[in-house]
Amino acid sequence: MVKAPRQASASEPLTPDRLVDAALAVVDAKGWRGTSLGAVAAHLGVPVARVGALAPTRSELLRLVFRTVDQRMLAGVMAADEMENHRDRLFDLVMRRLDVLAPYRRAVESLMRDAVFDPAVGLTVLAELRRSHGLTLEAAGISTRGLWGEMRVQGFGLVYASVLRTWRDDATPDLAPTMKALDRALKQAERAEHFACSLVPRSGRRNARDRDGTEKTVGDETPGGSSPGGEPT
Repeated sequence: MVKAPRQASASEPLTPDRLVDAALAVVDAKGWRGTSLGAVAAHLGVPVARVGALAPTRSELLRLVFRTVDQRMLAGVMAADEMENHRDRLFDLVMRRLDVLAPYRRAVESLMRDAVFDPAVGLTVLAELRRSHGLTLEAAGISTRGLWGEMRVQGFGLVYASVLRTWRDDATPDLAPTMKALDRALKQAERAEHFACSLVPRSGRRNARDRDGTEKTVGDETPGGSSPGGEPT
């Protein structure tokens, strides 16, 4: 159970971080369906107007939660080095995200359930997950541009969803089952992209021009921006 945050005084600023912690504590206790701006304000001990100034709707509150989790995941993460193994870096980023979510496991489960039965929640969650997946790939040094980039985002979404299901039921202190599932899923995604690359003949790829006017062959990029056969996701 997430501990209730200290109540703010009338003059103390309400930061996005404190708001997100309070929102997840309310979701943990009441589920997303029982979470309202008023409930979060009551949990914080502040007027609803102060919550509404940062998140005027429940959808905005949910977006703020996702983006704050992204920021916490990336805190202290340096730009990717071209010599780094992209799969290892992606593995590390996913585990960092799960570490951020660990205190809010029941809240995550509630959102997963409600995303299935509530179209409004589902659409917001899907949009934020897609944005977050693209950000995670880019942070790992993997390009998300063009057709291959979109395929990577979609493929990583499947990887993350499968790992999240394992993590949800993983009660081990070292998360060994989760790490094993993540490693296996990333290797499967790696093999799938290599296979997809092999199906696209170079002679059949159309040429395009980048904004700087240099000619580029669409479809040549593999994870991390390397050519086919190079470093994959």
